[in-house]
Amino acid sequence: MKYIKKYKIFESRSTSLYDRYGEELINLVDDDIEFIKDKLLELSDLGYYTLVSYTPLTHAKVSKYPQFFFDIKARKDRHPFYGYLNGDRELVDGVLYEIFSYLSENGYKSIQGMIERDPKDYKFINNPTCYQFVFEKR
Repeated sequence: MKYIKKYKIFESRSTSLYDRYGEELINLVDDDIEFIKDKLLELSDLGYYTLVSYTPLTHAKVSKYPQFFFDIKARKDRHPFYGYLNGDRELVDGVLYEIFSYLSENGYKSIQGMIERDPKDYKFINNPTCYQFVFEKR
């Protein structure tokens, strides 16, 4: 029996983002994701659905740089996005501005389709149903 080779079934060569992007860069991005999650807690407390995660392209290790996204979806109680009479607009836009300023200062680019731009250049729309943002660390 000592001549039989052992095989690992259903294991990929690498399951870590560290192998593709480097430990230091992934740790920086993880810290920034935690910052965003903390900021979005204010909106979650108001009933907004929020999600922050790496993009599928990053998990598949296809993108050149690590990317993550965050979603803010309409309130769980089905009120208009900013609440009745836009009561939450100032708070929502303020939280987003803080996040965009932080990401801009830390070298992120906003990826929307094929367009790359500075996060501070984002313009808010009047009656959204949700916001989804994708950022890339370079």
